[in-house]
Amino acid sequence: MIKIGVIGNVDAGKSTLVSVLTKGIADDGNGGARVRIVNYQHELTSGRTSSIGQEIMGFNKEGKQVLPERFNQNKNKYWKEVVTQSYKIASLVDLCGHEKYLKTTINGLTGLTPDFGCVVVGANMGLQKMTKEHIGLCLFLKIPFFVIITKIDMAPENKYQETLDELKKLLKHKLLNKFPIEITDKTSENEQIKVAELMPSGNVCPIFPVSSVSKMGIDNLTKFIWRIDKVNPISIEQAITQPFEFEINESFLVDGVGLVVSGVIKSGVVGLNKICLLGPDKLKNFKSVVVKSIHVNRVPRNEAYAGELACFSLKASKANEKLVRKDIRRGMVVIDNQEKPEPVTVF
Repeated sequence: MIKIGVIGNVDAGKSTLVSVLTKGIADDGNGGARVRIVNYQHELTSGRTSSIGQEIMGFNKEGKQVLPERFNQNKNKYWKEVVTQSYKIASLVDLCGHEKYLKTTINGLTGLTPDFGCVVVGANMGLQKMTKEHIGLCLFLKIPFFVIITKIDMAPENKYQETLDELKKLLKHKLLNKFPIEITDKTSENEQIKVAELMPSGNVCPIFPVSSVSKMGIDNLTKFIWRIDKVNPISIEQAITQPFEFEINESFLVDGVGLVVSGVIKSGVVGLNKICLLGPDKLKNFKSVVVKSIHVNRVPRNEAYAGELACFSLKASKANEKLVRKDIRRGMVVIDNQEKPEPVTVF
């Protein structure tokens, strides 16, 4: 599985693009595609993403995208159908574009550790302040990124060319030192394959002009996502051999299940009924817990491994203790019970 953080200025069309890529259904030009993936009603009403969203793309061994016969708004059913039929999964993490939610975007890029960044630029808007801010975050966090220019169906040719020229100039700047390559239908398949192979190096930056309405350029982008692979798969293999560590990004209370936490497995392997340590709490203490269930991409699993986005249902290992959601803070960890953690405060 690879993780791609989708970033860019507000109103660039990030959520719409994520919906079109993952559902295979074109937008109607009025934001109809966003309805299929937004987390909250206020995001749909305002047109601004204020939370971290996650959608998946599945591919078979031949690189063809796996889509259900019929779209289902229920993610549990939709994702299970995609995951069970797929050889490779790409997780698209839809992040916020408005500067008001920059903290949430930074949390997504640091906490969910995407393998690649996808910077979305509106062809009719040009490079905005937050676009450059997000590119700077990718550079600082050493995340290789590619660029998608959206809304090419509604931007005049001269405005699109102006945006493209400004983007190439920025990428070539000595601080970025990227080699921009525009990928269109005229680009040969061999060249597209070569660009995908060079992505982990961070030296190249492919640019995809697309339209979420006409789906122009979407096929090239989909093939590219199939072709790219983790920056350093060897480090993931090494991480699996390390003690188990899971960083909590969100927590939920699920009826009939109890406390559920989601986040990224930083290292090691975890199995069902494994006894772990949860913490540190505000007093720097750790509590013994049991992993009751494991879900990866909303599909039940017996084990989960380093590098995966996962959800765990937890319960206290001692009968007289109870886990309360208000005690769970973002950034807390679930670790191997053999570890002897010493929490510290560092500036």
